[in-house]
Amino acid sequence: MPKPQYSQKFRDSWLQDPDLKEWLQAVESTTGQVAKCKFCGTILRSHYGDLKTHALSKKHQQNRKVITKQPKLTFKKESTDNKKKDEARVALFTAMHTSIRTVDHLGEVINHSHEKEINKMQMHRTKCTVNKMFESKNTDHTLLCGELTNLIDTLVTKVTLPTHKIDIFTQNIRDYLDQRCYLGFRFEKHIQEMKEKGFPREEEEVLRNRCIQFIVCLIDEIKNRLPENITLMKQISRISVEKALHHNKENLVDIMARFVTSTELIAKIDDQWQQIHLLRWNETKDTKNFWSEVLKFKDAQGVARFQELATFAITLLVLPHSNADVERLFSSMNIIKNKQRNRMKITLLKSILKIRCGMQLMGKCCNNYEIPLNLIKQIGTKESYQSDKDNSKAENESADSSEDDLLM
Repeated sequence: MPKPQYSQKFRDSWLQDPDLKEWLQAVESTTGQVAKCKFCGTILRSHYGDLKTHALSKKHQQNRKVITKQPKLTFKKESTDNKKKDEARVALFTAMHTSIRTVDHLGEVINHSHEKEINKMQMHRTKCTVNKMFESKNTDHTLLCGELTNLIDTLVTKVTLPTHKIDIFTQNIRDYLDQRCYLGFRFEKHIQEMKEKGFPREEEEVLRNRCIQFIVCLIDEIKNRLPENITLMKQISRISVEKALHHNKENLVDIMARFVTSTELIAKIDDQWQQIHLLRWNETKDTKNFWSEVLKFKDAQGVARFQELATFAITLLVLPHSNADVERLFSSMNIIKNKQRNRMKITLLKSILKIRCGMQLMGKCCNNYEIPLNLIKQIGTKESYQSDKDNSKAENESADSSEDDLLM
C-alpha cells in the first residue's frame, strides 16, 4: 500500500513575508485555508515556492502596477456605540422625569448644537417606550415589626409608671399614667425657669397634664395606623437571623399551626429549629441571605438537613407585609398619567413605571446608571421597536394621535 502523500497547509507566517504580504490573503475553502492573490483574484496552491513564482509572473506584475497606482478610498467607520449610549441615556432621563413630549425636539436641538462634535442622535418618544426592566424593593420583614412598635414603646414609657409594663393592644394606657412623669430635659428646664419667675403650681399641673394627654393621643393615632396583623408580625420576627441563632429562643409551633397541617412536618421543622444554632453560618447579617444559605446547606452525605425549616422561613418572608409599595406605585402612576396626559398608552405607562421601580430598587437614577451592552445593541433594530402582541389593534392605530396630544 503506497504511503499517503503529505499535503501542505497554509501558514499564517506567509502573511508577514516581505515578498508576499502586499498581495497574499487567506480564504476559507472546503479543505481549510487556501492562498489567494488580491491583485489577480486567483486561488493558489498552498506551497511557498508556488507563491514566490506567482509573485514574479507577468500577469501579477501588470495587475500590481495598475492597482497600486489607484488612489485609496478611506472610509471612516462610524462609531455607533457611543451614539446609542447617548440615545439610551436620554431615553432613561425621559422615562425617569416623564418629559415625554420634549424628547421629540431634544434630539434635534442637541444635533444642531453639536454637529461636528458628536454623531447625529436619533431620539424620539418610541425609544422611551421600549425600555422595559426591573422590579420592586428590599426590606428585612423580621425587623419591620420592631420598627413599627419602637416609637410607641418609647412614648408609652415616657408617660406611664415605671413599675408597670403596658400592652397598648390589650390595656388602657390612661389607667397607668404618671402625672409627675419626666417629659424631657428641655421641658423640665423651661418649667424650672418659669417657676423661678413666679409661674403658679396649678398652671404647671395644667400644662404638664396637657402635654401628657397630647402624648396619649399621639400613641392612639399611631396604634390606629398599625396593621391589623401586628401580632402575627411579632411572631414572624422570631425567624430573624439574630433570634434563630440564639440558644434560648422561642419555638415556632404556634406560627406553624397557622400554615402547616401535617403534624409530622411540624415535628420535623421543630427539630431542625432546635439545631440551627449549633452550626457556624456565614450570612449572619441579613435574614434573607441567611435562610438562602440554610436552604442550600448539605451535610457530608449530601443531605439537606434544614430544607423544611428554610422553606418554611422563606414562605413567611414572602408574605405581604405592607401596602406602602402599592400606594407608592399608584402615586407615581397619577403623576405620570394625569388629566393632561389621559390619552397616554398603557404600554408607555407600564414601561415608565417599570423603569422607575427598577431604578429605586438599585438606588440609581438616569445620571449614574450604566446602560447594559445588550440593550445598546438593540437600539435601532427591529426588535426594539416591535409592538407588544397583547395590545389591541385599535390602540396601535391611535398611538401617534394619542401621544401627540400630551401636554407636558
